[in-house]
Amino acid sequence: MRVGRLVDKCQRIADDIRLDLASALMWYHELGKTILDVHGEQIKMLSKELGKGFSVSTLYYCRQFVQKYPHFETFAIEYGDCAWRQALKRIVNQPRADSNALESQTGGQQPAMKNLTPVRNWIKLDPTNAQRYDYAREHGFQEGLSAFVNKCISGYYKLKGRSYMLYDDGRVDYLDST
Repeated sequence: MRVGRLVDKCQRIADDIRLDLASALMWYHELGKTILDVHGEQIKMLSKELGKGFSVSTLYYCRQFVQKYPHFETFAIEYGDCAWRQALKRIVNQPRADSNALESQTGGQQPAMKNLTPVRNWIKLDPTNAQRYDYAREHGFQEGLSAFVNKCISGYYKLKGRSYMLYDDGRVDYLDST
């Protein structure tokens, strides 16, 4: 990607972060995807172009976010909707100011911290199911988490030879297929 286009794309993402703080965490992840292959002097130049709030360290943290959680939905399932500073506790092993140290971190295992209070109601899924979703994404499944869960549930009923009907008043009737 040409430097000019990279800066333009990152600038649009940075503007989205500033304008929509409720979705900022998702945009930090998107920024990390965009700059995954950007290093050294390019990161420093990009930091200057993006301006306040996008230090070299922040850009490296965005990259680490993507490296640790390649699919944003996996992070959202496990921790819910949280602020960027709370997410950093899960992303970074030992934060240091030195950008070279940040770049060299590999994102090793961290203790899971489950004491976040989600802003929205989230369905809690077992981490194994989040890994199954990641596996499906890595092997060609291109839909979102909601579609994945819906297809798994539909597959379960199909496997059991049953179908169900949902009514507007919330009733559910299960019908045997046999």
